[in-house]
Amino acid sequence: MEHTIFGLIKKRGEIAGQHKAAVKAADALKADLDAIDRTLVRCGYEDDPKGIAPRRKYKRLFGRNELKLTIINMLREARRMIRRLQRRLPPPR
Repeated sequence: MEHTIFGLIKKRGEIAGQHKAAVKAADALKADLDAIDRTLVRCGYEDDPKGIAPRRKYKRLFGRNELKLTIINMLREARRMIRRLQRRLPPPR
């Protein structure tokens, strides 16, 4: 039973450390937001800066031209498969 307790103590310490780092990072982000809000107001922004909707970072699913090239290759392969199937079929009467 002691082995389990020591393992849980170790795990709790690790998670507490991660939590402390996350809180510190969140505090830094909050300070950055406050500084940007103050700067917006000083620059003449009249609306409430807190009303600006949060944006997520755009996640790129494909590299440059990767999707286009993938589609072109798939269409070429489909054309080859159709030709092979047409050769196997008897000619129309």
